[in-house]
Amino acid sequence: MDIKLTTLSFKNYEEVLALKPRDNQKTYVEDWATILAFAYIGVVNGLEGELCIITCDDKPVGRVLIGKIEVEPQEPEVLQKYGQVWRVMGFFIDEKSQGKGIGSEALKLVLNKISSFPDGKKYPIALEVEEANENAKQLYQKLGFYDTGVRYGESCAYVKLPEVVL
Repeated sequence: MDIKLTTLSFKNYEEVLALKPRDNQKTYVEDWATILAFAYIGVVNGLEGELCIITCDDKPVGRVLIGKIEVEPQEPEVLQKYGQVWRVMGFFIDEKSQGKGIGSEALKLVLNKISSFPDGKKYPIALEVEEANENAKQLYQKLGFYDTGVRYGESCAYVKLPEVVL
């Protein structure tokens, strides 16, 4: 399997927009409208980041949005001293491509991509995961994220500190 991160394009957007999580995962994953809105906000505000399409053997199988933003006051205390944080949002693998290790490999690529930004190793990486999504929590923990104990409704705030970025 050749897993890569690529960009959304006129050639792949229809296939990409057809990707979907399993039915029982739909409440865990931000919809396309939300992800595209956040990506647009990032672009017009000059924020570092990118909407990445995950491919396996050159076929789109997932997506993830990464971006650097200011730390908000309600966020975990461990983030406050950094001032900024890298966010991972909307990460999912299409229902037909799950269970093959693609998500794990794709997340490693995401962490490496964040590290490749000029200050990618300087700030923590944060994401939210639904409390009930045990598979995702295990994946994030395996790659160095930890549960901060902060909750936003049903979501848990997970963080990977810069000292342990892959």
